[in-house]
Amino acid sequence: MELKNNWDAKVHYHGQYLAMMEYDDKEYMHNVRAQGIVLIIPLTAAHEIIFIEQYRIVLHKNVIEYPAGMAGDELDFRDELFETAAKRELLEEGGYETDELSYLMTAPTSPGSSTEIVNFYMAFNCTKVDEGGGDETENISVHKIPLQDAFDWLEKKSASGSLIDPRIYTGLYFVNRYLKQK
Repeated sequence: MELKNNWDAKVHYHGQYLAMMEYDDKEYMHNVRAQGIVLIIPLTAAHEIIFIEQYRIVLHKNVIEYPAGMAGDELDFRDELFETAAKRELLEEGGYETDELSYLMTAPTSPGSSTEIVNFYMAFNCTKVDEGGGDETENISVHKIPLQDAFDWLEKKSASGSLIDPRIYTGLYFVNRYLKQK
C-alpha cells in the first residue's frame, strides 16, 4: 500500500483551533494553531502522582487527566519548545514546578480521525508552588494521590461517573517502569 500525504486535502470547515479535512474519502480533524500537544506525568519526591480533573463540555462529563496542552498555539509563543510548554502547562493546570523533565515518547491521539500528536514528558520531584486550576477558560481540580493508591482512586472516580483518560494508564506504566529501574 502506498502512503499518501494530505497536501491536497479538501477543507470542509476551518475554525479558530480546528479544521475538518477530507483526503481520499477520509475525514479527519486538524489542529490549525498548535505546533503539537504536550502531556506531563507529574510525580512528587514522595511518590505521589498528580492528576487533574475537569469538566469536558463535548463529553458532558468530568475527565481525569494529566496536565496537558498545546505548544506554540499563541502568536507570541509560535516557536515555543515542547519542554517549555510542558513546564508552563504543569504550573498553569497543576500548580507544580519541576527542574527534572524527561521526554518519553511521541504518539498520535486518535490516528484514524485526527492529525494531533502528543509529546509525553515525565516530571520528577514536582513541587507545589501555586493553586493551579488552569487559565481563565478552564476550571480544573488538582488531585495529589499516593502512587500505591492510584488505581483504587481511579476506580472510585470511574464508579462515581468520571471518565478516565486512557493516557493515565500509559503514564502509570512509565512511572512504575521508572521506579523499578531506580
